[in-house]
Amino acid sequence: MWRGAILLLAACSSSPTTMMQHPRDLMFAPLDEDMAVTPEADLAGADFAGADLTTVAPGADLSVEDLSVFADMVTPNGDLLGTSSCKTIHAGNPALPDGTYTITPAVGGSRSVYCDMTTDGGGWTLVFTANTSNYSSDTIPYDVATTSSLWSDSTETLIAHRNASQVIVGDWARFALPADWKTQPPFQYDGTDVSVSVVVSGAAAVTRTLRYGRHDFAAQCVDPWLAASNWGRVCIENTTAPFYDGFDTLSDDGCQNSTQGYGTTACAVNLLFTIAIR
Repeated sequence: MWRGAILLLAACSSSPTTMMQHPRDLMFAPLDEDMAVTPEADLAGADFAGADLTTVAPGADLSVEDLSVFADMVTPNGDLLGTSSCKTIHAGNPALPDGTYTITPAVGGSRSVYCDMTTDGGGWTLVFTANTSNYSSDTIPYDVATTSSLWSDSTETLIAHRNASQVIVGDWARFALPADWKTQPPFQYDGTDVSVSVVVSGAAAVTRTLRYGRHDFAAQCVDPWLAASNWGRVCIENTTAPFYDGFDTLSDDGCQNSTQGYGTTACAVNLLFTIAIR
């Protein structure tokens, strides 16, 4: 009798791994906490390159919506669409402030850029900031090469004078990104005139002539080009849009608005011409 009782007690106290369990008890518990991706999840900056998202283990609590978060963010080469430009970063989190961010375009490689997240809806990637107040060149380059897919993915441009902290000084102007500017900077062209629909500091859009290039002119933005010599200007006639001039001459560069004559205000450390795109 005692021997039977001892055996029964031993069987009841044996390790769970040696006991027979119902198949239901062997199923994995839902992995909500570790595996589920909610709409509020902050995936900015996450690296999913090489991740195998094609197989989901039985029992994993991953919905179609959860997987679509990953599918929408990962490109064929592993780059995150959410960091391809300041525009995509801003779209992912509109509350982010102006500042320096790392972008990863599909073509051109990762790099740090300044993002204007507030002007005219935000999402602007700065692609040119004058690094001197006195250029004398018609080969001034962009800060971001046109071989980057950032250019082919962008449709708008914003020109502005900014201080050393990248805060806009005076009026800014937004217009459709000229096809020419996707090939090379406006400073490298002969005198060129293009009709654009422009928004100046949030006012109603108006159609005006955008002028850019290395050639000379008499004094004002409205004056025609003088191809016999070089001086350089970027301006939009009959507006208060930024007027940048003198970059292809030994004289000081000018950073005034387009209603003023050339050199009215000399460019300086806290007043430099910039170009942004989105």
